Amino acid sequence: MKNKALGIIETYGYSNFIVALDIATKSANVSYTKHNFIREAWFQVIFMEMFLMYR
Repeated sequence: MKNKALGIIETYGYSNFIVALDIATKSANVSYTKHNFIREAWFQVIFMEMFLMYR
């Protein structure tokens, strides 16, 4: 049975957005799903993690 975990990081500024995206994808088993421009210079990065759950 496959499950998905959702991760969200909010950053202020485009360069911080790129740094958060780089660190998250290199340090965890996650894949970049999408990003949202919230307001002014706020960005939201959304990740999905795939893992298996055994019973």
